[in-house]
Amino acid sequence: MKNVIPYTKEIIFKSNIGEICSISLEHEEEVVGNSIEGIFKVSGEYKTHEISVNKEDFSYDLPFNIELDEDIDKATINVDIEDFNYSFASDVLKVNIEFSVTGERKQEEVVEEIEEEKIEEQSNEEERNEVVFDETILEKINEIEKKEKEIKEEIKEEKKEEVKEEIKVETKEETKEVGEVEEKNSEELEYITYHVHIIKEEETVESICKIYNASESLVSEYNDLTNIKIGDKLIIPEVQDE
Repeated sequence: MKNVIPYTKEIIFKSNIGEICSISLEHEEEVVGNSIEGIFKVSGEYKTHEISVNKEDFSYDLPFNIELDEDIDKATINVDIEDFNYSFASDVLKVNIEFSVTGERKQEEVVEEIEEEKIEEQSNEEERNEVVFDETILEKINEIEKKEKEIKEEIKEEKKEEVKEEIKVETKEETKEVGEVEEKNSEELEYITYHVHIIKEEETVESICKIYNASESLVSEYNDLTNIKIGDKLIIPEVQDE
């Protein structure tokens, strides 16, 4: 700690001041409680007239008092003169003193303050880390939720395709009725059942028609029988009389 303190004082002499021949400044001080009590001693010689050959001595004590902070170690207090100048007029001598008061803070208090600063810095660092951690966790959670959503959509689409395939595809061993219509004409009433058949190895249109008791000409009305191959799907109408 260092405080620079200005001090100004006007000293009234017992006679007129014609000239200051010499001047000096000394100081004495002691610590009393939480303050410094001291004295500036201003002394020297002067003439009452500039043309006078006689000199007269002067000496004045100027008291001062400085309050100290409670956390200052009183044993480390030191007072120094930083600047000193004067001026005079008639019988008044004006002195301007600038002095400094230095001292160290109590070691315990300094340690406590350092520890408090460290704790505060550590707390701030932990808060910053928590913010970064939270942001990282949120990013991970968002990524996981996004992936889960994509997987659910894929599963949903796959299920839709499976349902469509189940409706459209039938094997030779297990056929499924997909529709039934009524056709009327002027002579008779017929019911038509439609089957979907997947062509397998060594099967022909003729053999397939026998399976469903359908005529080849009727099957050709619903399918293009040119260049059929294994794996192709045929719509087989099975006509039954009421």
